[in-house]
Amino acid sequence: MYRTNCCVCKSPLEKNRVLENYPISYVSKTYIDTSSEDCDIGICKQCDTIQLMNLVDPSLIYGDFHNNTSFSKKWQNHHDSFYNFIKNKLHGKCIEIGGRSGEIVKRIEDTENYYTLDFSNPHDDPKNLNGNCEEFDFTGYNCVIMSHVFEHLYNPNTFADNVCKSNIDDIFISIPNMKTIGLYLPIHREHPYLCTESTVMRLFPKYSCTIEYFENHSIFIHLFKTKTITQNILSYYDKMEKTVINNEYVFPASMQGTHILYFTKCNHITGFVDNDPMKQGNCYRDWE
Repeated sequence: MYRTNCCVCKSPLEKNRVLENYPISYVSKTYIDTSSEDCDIGICKQCDTIQLMNLVDPSLIYGDFHNNTSFSKKWQNHHDSFYNFIKNKLHGKCIEIGGRSGEIVKRIEDTENYYTLDFSNPHDDPKNLNGNCEEFDFTGYNCVIMSHVFEHLYNPNTFADNVCKSNIDDIFISIPNMKTIGLYLPIHREHPYLCTESTVMRLFPKYSCTIEYFENHSIFIHLFKTKTITQNILSYYDKMEKTVINNEYVFPASMQGTHILYFTKCNHITGFVDNDPMKQGNCYRDWE
């Protein structure tokens, strides 16, 4: 797979450099297995995201080996902290993407409505689903959980579009804190683009979010549906058009006052009050 457009904002990429004979996987299956190929690095001039342009088959990276994050104290502390971040906010039908390790699900108290989705989930439990999250139909689910998975996506913009289309209520994401650990290894085969909290918020503009930091290691992000600024403004217009003002004064006599006067069509407003001498004694335009 070779991409010429940004995986975040879809703008054209500009190739910056080539990493010659770049390893496909950081662990070889045998001592003589030195699979590698040239890797092009691109930069998006629109959103400044640095990313790999040629992407290898995920099965070559994740097929026989993947980094086990269950044994170290740092990662166990991370899993505990991320669980504490999400546990009181989970509701309805939940699905964890990339949850094959079981580190989060084993901390969940009630797993009746908790599912996992991975490229190669074990088949011993019908709640362990196989699939690609960029193509999966999330209809019917309420919450999506991703612990150090989002930065692995090849097409995060496609995933974000898919989740938004499915009308998910809440999204819980943990990503590496690239501001503290990203300088020496910002992107590689498993992290094919630079993912920060700003990247996540750019991809989900119709969601609000809260953010917590786990030491200098990870960033926890909770995205939740809320009214956008545009929706709030339209709701304000609707409310103003239904407002009735009878024999009352309005403060201040500024642009806000102009809005009130316009939307209420005067409605028997007695007058306007303002502490600006330049406005006192003057008249507003009369909308009848």
